[in-house]
Amino acid sequence: MSGRKDFLSQKAPENYVAGLGRGATGFTTRSDLGPAREGPSEEQLKEALAKRAAALGTSAPTAYGVGKKKDDEAEEEQFQDAENEEGLFATGNYDREDDEADRIYQSVDERMDRRRKARREAREQQEREDYERNNPKIQQQFADLKRALGTVSDEDWANIPEVGDLTGRNRRNKQNERQRFYAVPDTVLAGARDGAQMGTEVQDEGMATEAGGAGAEQADGTMTNFADIGAARNRVMQVRLDAAAQSQQQDTSGAASVAGGGTSTSVDPKGYLTSLTKTEMKASEIPVGDIKRARVLLESVIKRNPRHGPGWIAAARLEEFAGKAQSAQNVIRRGTEMCPKSEDVWLEAIRLSASHGNKANAKILAANAIKSNDRSVKLWVEAMGLEDQPLAKKRVLRKALDHIPQSVAIWKEAVNLEEDPSDAKLMLAKATEIIPLSVELWLALARLETPEEAQKVLNKARKAVPASFEIWIAAARLQEQTGQTQMVAKVMERGVKSLARESAMLKREEWISQAEICEEEGAVLTCQAIIRETLGWGLDEDDDRKQIWLDDAKASTNRGRYETARAIYAYAIRVFYNLKSCPTSEVLWMQLAREKWQAGEIDEARKVLGLAFQANPGNEDIWLAAVKLEAENGETDKARALLAEARGEAGTDRVWIKSVAFERQINKSSDEALALVNEGLQLYPKAAKLWMMKGQIYESRNMLPQAREAFNTGTRACPRSVPLWLLASRLEEKMGVLVKARSILDRARLAVKGSPELWTESVRLEYRAKNLAAANQKMAQALQECPTSGLVWSERIWHLEARTQRKPRILEAIQKADNDPILFVTAARIFWGERKLEKADGWFQKAVVLDPNLGDTWGWYYKFACQHGTEEKREEIVSKCVMNDPKHGEPKPPPGAAIWSNAQDLVDTNAALLRNFLGALDTANITPKRFLLQTGAKNYGVHLGPTRTPHVESDPRVTLDPNFYYPQEDALFEWCKKHPGTHWNVICPAWIIGATTNAAMNALHPLAVYAAVQAWKGESFKYNGDFDAWMGVGEYSSAMLTGYLSEWAVLEDKCKDQKFNASDTSPLPMNRLWPELARWYDCKQFDGPELDESKITTIDPGNVPTPLGYGPSRKMRFNFLLVKWAEQPENKKAWEEIMQKHKLTHNPFEDIESHFSFGDAAAIGAPNILSMNKARCFGWTGHVDTLESLHKAYSELYRVGMLPPMVADARPLI
Repeated sequence: MSGRKDFLSQKAPENYVAGLGRGATGFTTRSDLGPAREGPSEEQLKEALAKRAAALGTSAPTAYGVGKKKDDEAEEEQFQDAENEEGLFATGNYDREDDEADRIYQSVDERMDRRRKARREAREQQEREDYERNNPKIQQQFADLKRALGTVSDEDWANIPEVGDLTGRNRRNKQNERQRFYAVPDTVLAGARDGAQMGTEVQDEGMATEAGGAGAEQADGTMTNFADIGAARNRVMQVRLDAAAQSQQQDTSGAASVAGGGTSTSVDPKGYLTSLTKTEMKASEIPVGDIKRARVLLESVIKRNPRHGPGWIAAARLEEFAGKAQSAQNVIRRGTEMCPKSEDVWLEAIRLSASHGNKANAKILAANAIKSNDRSVKLWVEAMGLEDQPLAKKRVLRKALDHIPQSVAIWKEAVNLEEDPSDAKLMLAKATEIIPLSVELWLALARLETPEEAQKVLNKARKAVPASFEIWIAAARLQEQTGQTQMVAKVMERGVKSLARESAMLKREEWISQAEICEEEGAVLTCQAIIRETLGWGLDEDDDRKQIWLDDAKASTNRGRYETARAIYAYAIRVFYNLKSCPTSEVLWMQLAREKWQAGEIDEARKVLGLAFQANPGNEDIWLAAVKLEAENGETDKARALLAEARGEAGTDRVWIKSVAFERQINKSSDEALALVNEGLQLYPKAAKLWMMKGQIYESRNMLPQAREAFNTGTRACPRSVPLWLLASRLEEKMGVLVKARSILDRARLAVKGSPELWTESVRLEYRAKNLAAANQKMAQALQECPTSGLVWSERIWHLEARTQRKPRILEAIQKADNDPILFVTAARIFWGERKLEKADGWFQKAVVLDPNLGDTWGWYYKFACQHGTEEKREEIVSKCVMNDPKHGEPKPPPGAAIWSNAQDLVDTNAALLRNFLGALDTANITPKRFLLQTGAKNYGVHLGPTRTPHVESDPRVTLDPNFYYPQEDALFEWCKKHPGTHWNVICPAWIIGATTNAAMNALHPLAVYAAVQAWKGESFKYNGDFDAWMGVGEYSSAMLTGYLSEWAVLEDKCKDQKFNASDTSPLPMNRLWPELARWYDCKQFDGPELDESKITTIDPGNVPTPLGYGPSRKMRFNFLLVKWAEQPENKKAWEEIMQKHKLTHNPFEDIESHFSFGDAAAIGAPNILSMNKARCFGWTGHVDTLESLHKAYSELYRVGMLPPMVADARPLI
């Protein structure tokens, strides 16, 4: 038997409606694609019910068709199941009688409802009206007032007062009534004072935090705010640093210092209020409670003493500070009523009114103020300033003159308003009649008159005010302006005598100040006349006049007043001309020569030095000054001749040292310098500097064994020379023999006990070798041996202390090392790094004052001014540095080395740059998605010797020499680990080909200059290297392609946290580049490498470690160097002619070493071969022809004025 029911396959009965028996109808849901089937209509239901009744033999129910039923009945029956009634007759059939009964009951209900309907609705309406009348809505209550608002004007709206906060008024009054105040006994105050001895009151940018302040009230002791504790500690540290510096500065100047428990405080009573006014804070930064408390205090002040003007001013400014301008004006208006005679109150009222846009009201206030204070100059001037038209201003001032004719200030304002000079002269003439004792008015009148009339005016002024030195100075300047140069001195002579008779002579220092003012304003003759007539005033012959005048001249020079200093020197020479000590005083001669030199009078300086030679034959200082004069003015031959003559006339070791230094300055590895140093050592074997120079010359030639021998011999001859020991140790370190470098330093410390330089070098040697444990051990020993050395402390602070510990260490160092400029510079750099620029500038100033002879201080100060100072500040620093002529400092880089040879200095500088930038990202709350760092092929140690080729990104680091790429990478990797959302890329290009203006590292730019000059001269374009370099294959990195690769690496997600090489993948040996360069610049001939081995120069660095780890070191072999070629005058002249023809702006011959040394490195140096396999595996397909890229770069360099144009196009290597 089938399991399927038979009726499922049969046709549905007629009139069948699915679900109708259980009352179901059609519906839709959100998941349906369309509407559900519509349910049966009312007609269909009636028809179905009728057919069903007919089938059953019963009558159709008629009550179901009644459309009107009571709502409550419908609601009661709507949830009943029609098929399952639970009534008494639930099982009975519904017949005609039931239907009739239902209709009867329904008709009864409808009739009863109609009978009560009218009364029920009337009652409900009455109840609703009563409720609304007793409980009206808000809009009904204010309906009449809202209609009246239509008549309110805008001005009435603006004058509506602010709503006051009356919440809890009675409660606050009751609390105030319950408070009781008592007088505190003196013992309590004294105990509180004594109990606070362990604390330090710190003022941080104008706001003081005290032990019992608001912060103490808010803390209940259950929680500790560690952030506040740290901030307070930093502020205390700054106060103690400033106190230590102030006490040391007082000790330096000879002032008495007050000792009290190891601390000192200094408050300037005159500048205290000024410092408070400089503090600017927004109202939003001040707690509301502080403003309220201040308001209560000030209200108490003005209520207790309503005639106290400053109280009203303070109350008004408090309201203004709180942002309530109208309240401030109301307060100050009450103040004018209570203090009508206080000009300060009126001025404050005028200011408040004018500053808030109500100038008309300010004028009214000014008028009322003048009525009450018609003798107040400030009020008249303020009233004048409120006027906009010049005529109105004049009217106000004339009224003021009627009331106060003796006021100089008002006369000056009135004169300034006159546009016509004749009217101004009339005003001044009237003013001098009324106020004949005013020097200002007399001088102003003289300036407006013609020279003849001005002289008459000054004569009248002199008679009216015989004790005025300004009038005599003005008379002398008048003579200078009119060309009466002889009269200037006579006028000043008469003036000094007249002032002496009147007992009105100034002090000597004040006369020097007046002379400097005249120099600043261009009156040089008057300046000289003042010095000549007054410099000896108040000095007796018993006084050390010479030293006093030398100090005066030096002070004027430091202030940049050279004419005044020159006049002082001239006067001193005249006074001491007949003394026996004067002609042999080389100090005066050299200072006079320096003044002439700095003023641009080179010939006069030569004459002064010639006279000095006659008076001081054989004086080495004068000889060397003459050499310096000639050398710095480009007279090399004259300087060399003077040195040769000086070696014969004043043969001292210093003259020989200067001679060698001069030749090294001309050519660092010249044979002349080596010959001189050998000759000098024959005469002075104990001259340590000569041994140093000999070793440095050999080192500059890469003749390291000879340099080692020179340094070792020097240390045996001069065992007390610290620089010689340092150079010997650094040479061993450079050669990779760290054990020997340590041994040299150990022997040096035994020979020179307690040398901070040697201990510092020992520490540096260890941390350069990445041996931090040994560095800390050496530092501990150094501090025991040299506890007061600022150099040792500075080294510890910068390299062995965490950043957060630098402030405590610098404080400890300053307390132990008394007045050390190196520590002052260290403190300045710490504040500089924290962006506390004012404090940093203060410490730099203290350092240069403490030791102006230390060059490092001036260098750091100038660098600071370049980043955060003005042009005037930088010029001032340079001027003072030139005047002090500092001669000491730690050499950076070491003497005789190139700029880029100081690898550790490059590490310190470049690594700090990146770390500071990463720190700035944290400060600015910036988290980039990708960080790209571009390094270079030096990442693989190509500059240190032979390496494995090609260079692969996974090659290990080369640690033979400090490399700033490595700490930069480490800093970046560490920062990205702390910021998981940031990923990194490192790009390593080779020699970069691009066009950058005035950049020394355009490596192939010198080759184009060489080709252009040789073509201009019609000479051969000869290759300067040997055959191996000629055949060596190298790769280059075009700037544009490197940029595309960098962009690709950053944008590709699969490239994150990867290092990629960047090259053109277009190998280019010199045997292909050289002919192309000759063709581009139309060289008539080019020659390849020199094949004659006898003409090849070889520089062998010796047996030094190489990046390869085995084999010989790299030897440099060349026929000649581009650096030497560039020094030839004919080549420099040819380039100048090329520049003139093509209107070029860049001259590489002005800095030969920086430009052409890179050209030598590119032409004869080690080739770079970078593997691009990794980038290709990640999907990089970029390529460029290096020859085409180089040709394009040369074309761009022509457009920016660095190269002449080429005459041929590029031919790609295809």
